[in-house]
Amino acid sequence: MKKNVFLVLVPHTDIRVKLRKYTDDLIKNELTDVYDFPLAVPIAALSNNLTADELKQTAQSLRQAASVLESGRINITEAANIRFPVNNNETGISLYGYRIDLNLKAENFIHCSGKITSLFSPLVIGAFLKHEKNSSLQDKLSNIIHMEPQLFFRAAAIANMYWKPFYLNEEICYKWKIGKLSWLPRKHFH
Repeated sequence: MKKNVFLVLVPHTDIRVKLRKYTDDLIKNELTDVYDFPLAVPIAALSNNLTADELKQTAQSLRQAASVLESGRINITEAANIRFPVNNNETGISLYGYRIDLNLKAENFIHCSGKITSLFSPLVIGAFLKHEKNSSLQDKLSNIIHMEPQLFFRAAAIANMYWKPFYLNEEICYKWKIGKLSWLPRKHFH
């Protein structure tokens, strides 16, 4: 199966550790038939990986987009799921996670627009993948967010994420790797 490339936003470790604990507890206690997903936000499907320079320029553009938010904070707003393409022959599976309030437009990607094949919407910090849609899962993720009402981050990086489905003992599996991080520049707020 073909390896796919995605542009992802990787929140700072502090928020990922917190979200990973909640997600792992949920998976361990209540879920079956789910696939792990890195706590990263798929932004775009790519025809080819972005160069270091393209990542740096795009990181600067994303920082400007985040700067219009309150104090540059990217807030986690609600539980959500999106369709995630697993390969070119399938429509995808459900990616469950945590929606963020960052709104991106095509002009945020002028430095790499020739490599973008599609943009994801809404933007969701992925927690896990599941083949069938399940509204009770989204409710359980919503409960997590309501327990921690002020989940947000300012520090984040973008990177290429390499994604490949494969078969192991006739069962579909997914292998992923996040490339070198390009941090969004720090912005000082008053």
